[in-house]
Amino acid sequence: MSGSGRKDVEQEGLKDEFRRITRDLGAATNTVLDAGLKSVPKSNQKILEASYRVSLLTAKCSAAETIGETLIKPAAKIMAKIMIGDRAKHIFDRISLSNNSVHRRIIDMSNNVEQMLLSDISQSRYYALQVDESTDIANFANLIAFVRHEKDQEIHDDILFCQPLSGHTTGEDML
Repeated sequence: MSGSGRKDVEQEGLKDEFRRITRDLGAATNTVLDAGLKSVPKSNQKILEASYRVSLLTAKCSAAETIGETLIKPAAKIMAKIMIGDRAKHIFDRISLSNNSVHRRIIDMSNNVEQMLLSDISQSRYYALQVDESTDIANFANLIAFVRHEKDQEIHDDILFCQPLSGHTTGEDML
């Protein structure tokens, strides 16, 4: 296979993996919400859920974590005021979309995805691990671990982790 053909296949594989991760992140949002909402007063549950859902959209779009506070919330308030009235506009003030809140929620969902994957691997009868060095678009070397495991009588391929490498990236240097 030519160099450009191989790159196209690799890019398509990375796109598929990104789609799977964002799908899993959505499932993790539901799991985190289910666990977290039990300890939250009923009146604040919808506020917390809205904050997590917007954080998920922020992560899926790879947008800056400040976009919730600088764009999404002001836009939602304008739409609510025009469509529903002033009272609805003030409800959006209670939804926390600060940089720190969005970052914390994305980390919560990410940790949950990781725990779900590790749980699936530990419950699998078989698994295979593949480690590879890859260079990203900025020409930095990364160590990527792929895991193939069985779940519900199907084979699943997942990225276990991706860590930047410093210095030389020959096989001897990585050991």
